[in-house]
Amino acid sequence: MPDSTSQDQVDISNRHRVLRVGRAYVAAESQNPGLMFMCLNGDIERQFEFVQQTWLGSKTFHGLSGERDPLAGNKDGCPKGFTIPTRDGPIRLKTMAQFVTPRGGGYFFLPGRKLWEFLGV
Repeated sequence: MPDSTSQDQVDISNRHRVLRVGRAYVAAESQNPGLMFMCLNGDIERQFEFVQQTWLGSKTFHGLSGERDPLAGNKDGCPKGFTIPTRDGPIRLKTMAQFVTPRGGGYFFLPGRKLWEFLGV
């Protein structure tokens, strides 16, 4: 008999799935180059915002305490560093300087299937 717990985990992960891509951009002469992040999803709250707030921004994600994603998470109030789980036990990194600085953002919406069907596309 299949393990329903595994299928439950797959179903939970699928609820938060996003199609994402990054594109490099060249900054002005006096600025650093960067990365433009884009994603496509069906439910902005359940997918993109959940991943951003719960997985990247949470101080207590997955049973950890006082940690945020070391690359994209805001470091305010998280002086403890970062833990990487491994089969041989956790690896503890010291506090890292924040080197990702968001410069802006926007939500852009695509038409749904019903509109495409109405337009005959």
